[in-house]
Amino acid sequence: MPYGLPWSEEFIGQITDKDDRREFVADQVRTRLALLIRALREQDERQWSQTELGQRMGKPQSVISRIEDPDYGKLSLQTLFEVADAFDLPLWVDIPEWEEWFRRIGEVESKRLRRRSFNAERLVAQARAARDGQPSGAIPSICPGSVATRASMGAQGNQTMSDTVSQAMPTQPALIDGVNEDGHNRGYADYPRNAMGTLNSLSVNIQ
Repeated sequence: MPYGLPWSEEFIGQITDKDDRREFVADQVRTRLALLIRALREQDERQWSQTELGQRMGKPQSVISRIEDPDYGKLSLQTLFEVADAFDLPLWVDIPEWEEWFRRIGEVESKRLRRRSFNAERLVAQARAARDGQPSGAIPSICPGSVATRASMGAQGNQTMSDTVSQAMPTQPALIDGVNEDGHNRGYADYPRNAMGTLNSLSVNIQ
């Protein structure tokens, strides 16, 4: 492969036929998903058996075995939501350009497949560090105000979390184009559900 690229001119020549590309993509995505789910399950701080993951998903061990089989190839979006939820992770699905897809699909090393479950203290600490201009690692460019908005829309039991996140993450102008009826910038929570959906777009990545 050329230095710095995960593909070569010769390889691109092998997938110029659309049917070949379709088969190649499907095979790679099935394989990466199976490897990712198994890597998450066996991650040091989890070390779950297939049976334990199944219990967290409300599925028998045989279902988890199929999910981790690269040749299965029948994972639904709902099943991926259930898998992500078992690990307390969000699901991100995308349809990237080829350059990005080639780079992401090749990330199959265990260290690149590690994912940390939701941790409010960690996220709030990052938000506070970002607010105070302190380095805190990679922080996604999202609208902080929308996090508090979504939290406050939950059950009464989520109110404390909403207040905590609101204090740590002061409202900032949204990073999405458009304005609401008040003339203010629109954040994720301001968009109609049918416009933004549930953020179920298609990168087949559990991040």
